[in-house]
Amino acid sequence: MFSEVGDSALVILVPEAEPIVGEWRASLDPAAAEGMPAHVTVLYPFIPAPQIDDDVLDDIRHMCQRHKPIVVKFSAVDEFPSVVWLDPGSNECTRLLEDARVTWPDQLPYGRSDLKVVPHLTITDGADANDAERAKASVRKQLPFMARIESLALMAYDGSEWVIEQQFAFGPHAPH
Repeated sequence: MFSEVGDSALVILVPEAEPIVGEWRASLDPAAAEGMPAHVTVLYPFIPAPQIDDDVLDDIRHMCQRHKPIVVKFSAVDEFPSVVWLDPGSNECTRLLEDARVTWPDQLPYGRSDLKVVPHLTITDGADANDAERAKASVRKQLPFMARIESLALMAYDGSEWVIEQQFAFGPHAPH
């Protein structure tokens, strides 16, 4: 990921994945080395952290209120070029990503306008083929597993690590 001070991201944190992918991510995913927990990215890069004001926070809150908590079932490992990832198998995740794109059309996922974003939880990024194969084999043995996602996290990079700035509950009864 190679983040810069002030970068921000909207993610759904998946602590249930840590025992399964944490060891692989620690050594084979640059975002993990920067302190980013196991997650499914909703929108990165997001608005630079210094520009996030009360209006942006309200927009995040309102978007989250349009979505129910999400139950995901990780049952498949897949690949993009140089990335091994877990599939959350959730149409709700896809709808959340699409909603974020509509809410913030100027924030291009991964900085690319041509990219069709697929919800995923990265296991390795840029690993050599041997390490990627070992990670896939190890993780597959521990599938499937489920997680219930209750909130969206706004993360910011402070120059040394990713930190949770705020979490926003899903659902119409989320606190204001």
